[in-house]
Amino acid sequence: MGYSQAQKVQGHQKILDIAGRQIKERGLESLSIDALMKKAGLTKGAFYGHFASRDELLLEATREAGKSGNAVLNSLIKNGVHPSFETVIDAYLDWQHVVNPGYGCAVCALAGEAKSAPEPVKAELTDNFENQVRFIAKSIGGKRAIEQARAVMSAFIGAISIARTLSDETLAKSIVTETRNLLLQSVKTVATDVRRVRRRTARPSRRKNPNLNH
Repeated sequence: MGYSQAQKVQGHQKILDIAGRQIKERGLESLSIDALMKKAGLTKGAFYGHFASRDELLLEATREAGKSGNAVLNSLIKNGVHPSFETVIDAYLDWQHVVNPGYGCAVCALAGEAKSAPEPVKAELTDNFENQVRFIAKSIGGKRAIEQARAVMSAFIGAISIARTLSDETLAKSIVTETRNLLLQSVKTVATDVRRVRRRTARPSRRKNPNLNH
């Protein structure tokens, strides 16, 4: 029986679905061509009909891994309205995200080992990071929103990575909770400062007009 183009596309996507989830759960080095193709219900020999090399697979799997996290963020937009900063924080620091890396942020899952990944994989993760930064920045607002969003995203990655590493769940949950509280407070402080500056610059000058004395 022949293997149609539609079946090849379907098989290719199945490989990527499995690989993308696996690298977030177990890391880039966990990908074995033999095991992956077996899980996809395909032969090892069929692998090179889909990818030129393992590095190409890693790149496509990393790109695929980012899609589920992006879908979660996009689901926060309701009727065209961007979510509040608090809603974004709750999405990232949700405990279910912490314990289910296969369905969350690819950068959070791969940050620890990506330093030794092929350059194209690093570039893909960089793009993914910056896309998430832009999303977060819209919830922060202000002239320095991008810079602040990068710091926020870095805090997300750190808190989630550490929480996933620890064997003490109580400690892990405490880190996630306190990171949330700190981020909310920091942005509230910035917002308060911005309002103060705006009020100050909006006040009319009280200096006397020298012409009124003549």
